[in-house]
Amino acid sequence: MPDPEILWRQYAQNVDLYKFYLELVTKVTAFYYAVTGAILAYYFQHSTEPLSRFAVLLPSGSFSSGLRSASASHWCGPRMAVLPRGWL
Repeated sequence: MPDPEILWRQYAQNVDLYKFYLELVTKVTAFYYAVTGAILAYYFQHSTEPLSRFAVLLPSGSFSSGLRSASASHWCGPRMAVLPRGWL
């Protein structure tokens, strides 16, 4: 059985890691909503122009797919190599 001190250090490290990722996700989400709000504000200001309706597609199309690919490469990328043996 591992030493309790080692277990507490691992626990503290995991808590700090989750705090970091929670903060990162919160910042990315706030940025995403800010960009989406700015694009929608532009659309409602210029809704009489024929090409302005394509501005609504921008956050749902390109920005969302960019976030998906960034998160997929993060979770399936080189970090898998740092898992301890016997984890999988």
